[in-house]
Amino acid sequence: SLSGTSEANAVITLDLGNGHTLTTTANSQGKWSFAPNPIVDGETGKLTATDTAGNIGPSITTDKADTIAPLAPSVDQNNASGLSGTAEANALITLDLGNGNTLTTTANSQGKWSFTPNPIADGETGKLTATDAAGNVGASITTDKADTVAPLAPSVESNNASGLSGTSEANALITLDLGHGNTLTTTA
Repeated sequence: SLSGTSEANAVITLDLGNGHTLTTTANSQGKWSFAPNPIVDGETGKLTATDTAGNIGPSITTDKADTIAPLAPSVDQNNASGLSGTAEANALITLDLGNGNTLTTTANSQGKWSFTPNPIADGETGKLTATDAAGNVGASITTDKADTVAPLAPSVESNNASGLSGTSEANALITLDLGHGNTLTTTA
């Protein structure tokens, strides 16, 4: 919507150009709105107020309209280190944990956002939504189940000329530190 305040009960005229105008009337508190926003995304309009005595105030030009909702946020990490991802730059990210529990954070100018520590319990999910600076709310996504419990240390079953082997949590990344900055990795 396009909304604002003026003198109580004033008639608000929105000039969209090319002879197209719309009007609405402010309420007794001076609040007025056009819903949905009639200004095309990226365009401006000119507003004037006329009081009940017929006096016309100076006109103002609106900021460029932002009527397009942001894309749903994406999740890059959902583990013991935290919950993080990307969204529209400077968007407000809302995490709904269910039962009326919500948390918010703001994406930075590169769109990066995070919750640290991860507020989602191990094995649970959350619903994420992005709201842009203009108040447009994007589609929500449900996270995958959080994995916030670190795996147990891998066990070694053999360490001989044939090789080094053992067991660990399924699909865990196993890192062997050989010292002096040398490491080898494999997946369980």
